[in-house]
This record gives sequence, structure tokens and C-alpha cells, in this order.
Amino acid sequence: METICIRIKIKQGALDDVRTWFQTLRERPNEVLQSLENEGVIIESVFLDSHGKDNYLIYYMKAENLSHARGIASKSILPIDEYHRKCLKSLCEERYNLEQLLDFDRI
Repeated sequence: METICIRIKIKQGALDDVRTWFQTLRERPNEVLQSLENEGVIIESVFLDSHGKDNYLIYYMKAENLSHARGIASKSILPIDEYHRKCLKSLCEERYNLEQLLDFDRI
């Protein structure tokens, strides 16, 4: 099992669109769960982190194989994955991998 946490900067003025993006994902749980299954992702959580005028997504993922999961996600033709990639590209800027200091699970 592999784990990653990424901090992704949201473009200025895009916060409302980001909230709509994630509301859309919450409204389509069957599609999201199918996508995660295809990718071998066990857990995917996203949090909003705000500092002054800057907003970030904190993206946490646990998968059987992160490289495999990324490959499947980037090539998926599922409508939910195409929507997710489009939003990620249009609403987000810089990405930073956060340093993992500890990772325990009982899965």
C-alpha cells in the first residue's frame, strides 16, 4: 500500500468553482467509486486549506500502487474522470508533494 498527500494551489477567484467541482463529485458517488476501483485507490480525501488570500487543496490518497493509479486516471474515458481532469487543469496551479512523516493503517 502506498500513500501520498499533495498540496495544490487553487487559482485566485476560483474557489466557488472548486466548491462546485467537489459538490458534483459528491453527487455522483457511484461513478467516483467505480473510478477509484479501476485505479486501485483505497482512500481519496480532499480538504480545503486557506491562508490569507490563498486557497489550497490538500489531497490525500492511499492506493495499491500510486504510479498505476495515476496512469489509469490519466487515460480514463469515464465521464467523471474527464470532468475531474478538466477541473484540476483549469482551476488549479502549483502542486507540492507533502513530506510523509508517518503512515499507519489497519486496512
